[in-house]
Amino acid sequence: MTASTPQAVADLIALNVPVDLERKAVVSLDDEDVTLKGSLAITSPPDTLESGTQYHPETDSLGSVYLTYDVGTGEGVWTAYDDAAGVDGGTVTFTKEPHQNVTYAIKTNYDETAEVPSSDFTEGDDGSGNTVWTADVSDQLDNSIAEIEEVTYFTKTEETRYETIQIEGNFTIQKFTNEETGEEETEANFESSEPQDDSNYVTQEEWNQLEQQNKELIEEYEDSQSGGGGGWFGGGGGGGSLGIIALGVAAIGAIFALGQSNN
Repeated sequence: MTASTPQAVADLIALNVPVDLERKAVVSLDDEDVTLKGSLAITSPPDTLESGTQYHPETDSLGSVYLTYDVGTGEGVWTAYDDAAGVDGGTVTFTKEPHQNVTYAIKTNYDETAEVPSSDFTEGDDGSGNTVWTADVSDQLDNSIAEIEEVTYFTKTEETRYETIQIEGNFTIQKFTNEETGEEETEANFESSEPQDDSNYVTQEEWNQLEQQNKELIEEYEDSQSGGGGGWFGGGGGGGSLGIIALGVAAIGAIFALGQSNN
């Protein structure tokens, strides 16, 4: 483990959750059309995970699956838009509520792309009783009437900001990349840290600090959700294959450590 290891990953390692530090995984969340690159942590890993293979935490008996990734490197494909209308007089219509805190890139058949922050969408009615979300992109396009070829979304930021999610649905490992050499690899191995003994156990003081940190993170997360904040998957557009882990892994740590102490 190096100084560049995200704190969330370090916390998981400290709690004896198996993590593959040598390889970064490019993972597609199949139920979400989202691709993320980061470090996988699996509580009950098999001997190896292979690239090009689809997995499911429950079906494949993986236990809990966590992915820690840099929010700025993720990209998703958005399909919930009015394809028949396309870009109509500069207006784009979404049929589901946009994810919060992301930017949508809308590519047209004229090879033009408009970028729209999710906050620019306005909720309304399509005239038939259906709720829709619209945005005006006419100032970004030369052709205000066009077909939409593809809509993707990403977090527009130059900062490195890590987020940890729990994957609960199908996911496919696109590839593994060796952190030292940069070479692509076909499989990954997961190892736990040393079991706790008299020399490395968590003291009561450390446990109290972790518990307090957990409470603070949960409070911050709840405040961010009530105020419309949160990451990609904390808003109205998220699906059911993910469980968002608030602001890091302290919450996971407390739950996991408590479960271990009760065994």
